[in-house]
Amino acid sequence: MDKRRFGLGFLAALALLAGALACNFTPPEEDEDSGEVATVQAEQTQLAGTVTALAVQPVLTQPPAATEPPPAATEPPPAATQPPAATEPPLAATMPPGMPAGTMPPGMPAMTMPPGMPAGTMPPGMSMPPPPSEADMAMVTSQLPRYGVDPQSGTLAWVQGPLVMEIDQYRGNKFGNMYPMVTAEDFVMSSDYTWDTEYGGAGCGFVVRSDGNQEQPNNYMIMSTRLAEGHLFFAVNAQGQMMIVKEWYANGIDPQFDSSNGATNRLTVVGRGTLFQVYSNDTLLGEVDPTRPLPALNLPKPPVRSAYANNVAYQQAVAAYKEQVNKLKAEYEKRRQLWNTLEKDFPAGMVAMGAAADSGRTVCEFNNAWLWLIAK
Repeated sequence: MDKRRFGLGFLAALALLAGALACNFTPPEEDEDSGEVATVQAEQTQLAGTVTALAVQPVLTQPPAATEPPPAATEPPPAATQPPAATEPPLAATMPPGMPAGTMPPGMPAMTMPPGMPAGTMPPGMSMPPPPSEADMAMVTSQLPRYGVDPQSGTLAWVQGPLVMEIDQYRGNKFGNMYPMVTAEDFVMSSDYTWDTEYGGAGCGFVVRSDGNQEQPNNYMIMSTRLAEGHLFFAVNAQGQMMIVKEWYANGIDPQFDSSNGATNRLTVVGRGTLFQVYSNDTLLGEVDPTRPLPALNLPKPPVRSAYANNVAYQQAVAAYKEQVNKLKAEYEKRRQLWNTLEKDFPAGMVAMGAAADSGRTVCEFNNAWLWLIAK
């Protein structure tokens, strides 16, 4: 079985597990006559579709360059003066004025060069971000204290926007970043996102600390969806295996969250070592440490006899309940064993913004996006 792809049945069970695992919220009491179980199952099925879309091809892609024109075509010099190894423009061509070739701006992390790329060169179409303006620096440093980050300790890596991610395919996804050569260790990443989707299972969010591996990727994903009037989840992609670690119903925590189509919200993620804090519209939803053991399985409540008209109906409900519990326990044990065998600590990597959906047209527009690198 291809580790990058999951069957819908497995993911549906995974989504059911996500709802059954003990998280930072308490599921509402079950109304015996309201049909709430069917509603929750429908929501979990939509979530499974979104997770499936993310698992199909979690690959970082660079959006078409909109801010820098392509280099002008020039005639190659005579063979006698042609440098033998100059296959790409030198790094100095994309660096700030006065920055020596082969060096990086102060505080910038080292670049991850593709295999076979000569030292001191940049991949085609790639560039390092320009030095931040005073206005950008003031805008970002004024926000950092909201997230418990010292503005005097770190570097503003980039500010960008608007960046539009559009998909219109079954279980589609797309991720992009104007400056994918910048990697992050400890960081703050923040952006406004506006969604235009056909279905609630569509999501907008981030990929962080990605190794860019297209076969067995390692990264963390934080996605916000319109599901259940605002459902966010944190997932680990470990060696191509995707697992939801934590989820939140944002509309019950963030008073400003707007799940309506065309609405704009803000997502912020702070990563320090293996601890991540997720903010929605500057409200802290919760913390996640993906290296900790999985939480205990929180099983649904058994049927109540008084809710059924006769003993036959009650016994049928009990049988269905036992079948569901046995399935949850079996899938949880598989998930626990898998979780214990995979490496889930990714100390550094690329970051990107993106969109994913189970089906239908989905557009995520990111604005006022920035990445702050926290000093060690």
